[in-house]
Amino acid sequence: MSKLFRSLVWTGFVAVGLAACGDDVTITPPPPPPPPVVPGILSVTVGPDGASLQVGSTQQMAAAVTLQPGAAAATVVWSTTDAAKASVSATGLVTGVGVGSAGIRATATSGTSVGSGIATVNVVAAPTCVVSSVVVTPGAADMVVGQTIQASAAVNGTAQCATTVTWSSLTPAVATVSASGLITAIAAGNAVIKATSTADGTKSGSGAMTVRVPDPATLSIQSITVGGFPIALGAVGGQIEVALNVDKGEKVLDRVDVLIGGQVVASQTFTTAAPAAAPSAAPVTVVLNVNTMQVRRPTGSTTLFVPVIHNGQSAVSANLYLVGNPTPIASNQVPVVMSNVDAVIRPALTLAPNTPLPTVNPFGTQWYTGGVTWGTVNYLAFGRTTAGTHAVTGLTWGATLCGVGTSAVVGTSPATGITIAGAWASCGGLSGAVAPGSFTATVAPAGLG
Repeated sequence: MSKLFRSLVWTGFVAVGLAACGDDVTITPPPPPPPPVVPGILSVTVGPDGASLQVGSTQQMAAAVTLQPGAAAATVVWSTTDAAKASVSATGLVTGVGVGSAGIRATATSGTSVGSGIATVNVVAAPTCVVSSVVVTPGAADMVVGQTIQASAAVNGTAQCATTVTWSSLTPAVATVSASGLITAIAAGNAVIKATSTADGTKSGSGAMTVRVPDPATLSIQSITVGGFPIALGAVGGQIEVALNVDKGEKVLDRVDVLIGGQVVASQTFTTAAPAAAPSAAPVTVVLNVNTMQVRRPTGSTTLFVPVIHNGQSAVSANLYLVGNPTPIASNQVPVVMSNVDAVIRPALTLAPNTPLPTVNPFGTQWYTGGVTWGTVNYLAFGRTTAGTHAVTGLTWGATLCGVGTSAVVGTSPATGITIAGAWASCGGLSGAVAPGSFTATVAPAGLG
């Protein structure tokens, strides 16, 4: 009973005490749990820091982004703190704009996390190009009209200077110059070729060209000889030597021809030639061997020959040809009288059927104890004809031992070819002969003027 009383008394005391505190009673709830941690950016480092670049030059910057595990890949945006000093592209390429320093910032974003880093670049002035001189090579040269020379130019200055030049001629009527420095001589006179620096138009160099007309090539006949001895120009025949004085001047030689009566009878080609601009050398002597008894086939003939040069008044001359020029340089003319002896070529001698002990030498011009006939042979009439149409009425000749033979004319014109056929009677047991390969010793033409 006493315990119950005490309990009630305590309870009432507590109630009274609570009531004495009034009605303002606050009950604080427990705090909420913290939100979950979202992975993000730990740091952003930009480099190179403190880089130095010239105005107008560039520097590639890099940003290293450190992420928490599980963070999304970061995107980076570049910016500059002073665009008047340095600009930066979307990829971090910095360009120097003006002298000074600027901060180059990289801002990284990963999800909702943002971080940034910055580096300093120092922009300095670009070095200045200073051209000290321009030197043209050759500084001076002698040229002949039509000649070309390749010139060059050296630009001297600081390493930052371009080494290119522009070419010009102050006297284009005398010599011109191409964009690459090729000089061409146009006319006689003095020319100035100028090279101007493209880095500094106030600096230039020049070359002085003296242009002149080249020394001409000349040609003259020095002598006409046989075996080195002078000959009588009033009776020229057979093999002769024609000596020429050849002065190439400052030209390139191609060939030289010797002519008789306007017909080319000998030629020499020059296989080695000096450059056109070489100094003129002393004249040289060129000797050409000439056969004045040359023959040719007339038009339409396949078996006969006619003389190239007929007898009578004529002239020996020469033509000198230069490389690239079809017009020859003509020599003086030496008057001559051509006097070659008529001849027979390609003899076709055969023994008569009743000849005993037939014997013929390899030339077909000697026989023994028997009659001889010959087939059609070629008679060369070197004697001058009238308008090339002089008719031949008959020909006879004699053998060394057998006397005079007979002949019949087959062809009738020295211009188209003369052919003859004939025979000798038996030599009465004696041997007979004529000069090997020719009947010139005893030919007695009838009807030739």
